[in-house]
Amino acid sequence: MKSLAIFGLVSVLSVSAASFFAVSQTINKPSEEIKSRVAGASGDQQFVGTWHAEFKGKTFLTIKLEKQQDKLTGTVSHFDVKLDNTGELTSAEELDGSNPIIEAKLTNGILRVTLKDEDSQDTLQCEMKLTGTDQAELRMLVPPDVPKPKWWKLLRAKDGQ
Repeated sequence: MKSLAIFGLVSVLSVSAASFFAVSQTINKPSEEIKSRVAGASGDQQFVGTWHAEFKGKTFLTIKLEKQQDKLTGTVSHFDVKLDNTGELTSAEELDGSNPIIEAKLTNGILRVTLKDEDSQDTLQCEMKLTGTDQAELRMLVPPDVPKPKWWKLLRAKDGQ
């Protein structure tokens, strides 16, 4: 069994209520612009929020995504996981601290997130895909010598959680 220590990012997110009502302000505008705004809102905006992954009923990973100046930013909590040879979690725990998300790019419905360890120049990437309104899956992209983690289930926290 190999151990995979991963340091993620956690930041407080705030989403402007104005972004949710942008479509309602386009009533008198051409239909092409309305379609464009709706499509934009349904892109990476869908990922905004606080997401939690659990192992045996305890949170081991928290991802906070927010939209700032048309760019997704946020943090991922530090965590430590152990995987078996098939990539299944055998243990997982959240650690103190978090690291910033330095890039988040949406391609074909998958959000590729790049994290940076604040104590070094090391980066880590993961992929996130939505599976429901408040549900998603995440997988870490790891070097070839580490068991490839399977997708982890994420749940979006309700406001204030």
